[in-house]
Amino acid sequence: MEGFDCGTENETPQTWKQLLPERIIGQPLYRYRLSPEKFEQIETKLRTALSVDTRRFLAAPAFCLWASDWFRRSYQGGRQRWRDIGNILGVDLPQSEWRDITDRGFQFWGIEPCVTGKRTERLANLARQGGFPVAAVSSGASWPKRFLERTVGELLGSNRSDFEIAFEICERNGARLPGTWRSDQMYAICGELTFKIVELRAHADKKIPADGRPYSTRLSQIDRDWRDELPMMLDGAAGSLIDTLLEAKKAFWHGEHPGQAVDVSCARWMA
Repeated sequence: MEGFDCGTENETPQTWKQLLPERIIGQPLYRYRLSPEKFEQIETKLRTALSVDTRRFLAAPAFCLWASDWFRRSYQGGRQRWRDIGNILGVDLPQSEWRDITDRGFQFWGIEPCVTGKRTERLANLARQGGFPVAAVSSGASWPKRFLERTVGELLGSNRSDFEIAFEICERNGARLPGTWRSDQMYAICGELTFKIVELRAHADKKIPADGRPYSTRLSQIDRDWRDELPMMLDGAAGSLIDTLLEAKKAFWHGEHPGQAVDVSCARWMA
């Protein structure tokens, strides 16, 4: 982790480095796939680091990684507030300081700012960096299933199957998403997941022809760790959603240019 000095007088650089994954500049934060254990370890350490002036900014990379995953695990929609994050960590900071910490953390990971008009949307960027919001699935919200079943179905019915087409399908169905999640970043996240589901189905059909068993069962027979191929960590209720998506039916969109490739501005998310 060249160029990253987390040290203070009482804390060596190695203590943070041991908790953080190896940095890949520009990679979306959800790709680092924090385990529940690592998430809790970082949270515990942040509680102390963010409460001490001399350690606060040194914890910025860890904060962004943790906060993005917190949104994935816990955020169910509604207004995004620094206060909610501070309450979890037991830290009360001015909004200006939260913004500075987040900017430093994003700079470390190579994450570009999310700008709407003249406003930099730091909380929204943290939420989107977390990947697909599994908390919405756990809460019983119906939109994740409706949206993703449609996108997977349309990709299955398309004459092309690649990320660009998956992105186009997600963007076209954006009205099925809550307003909070309508963004190119979320279309890229869902497009990546949609494309992987279709790929996994094709892999299962190639290795073990349809025999009446669910796709998830056949995939587990081929490779018990097949879920590790998913582009983000989807555990708990979200894991069951993946099983459902694998059984999606083909759907067809009769648009003006079905299957036409698009210029995907979020292609860097796939790099």
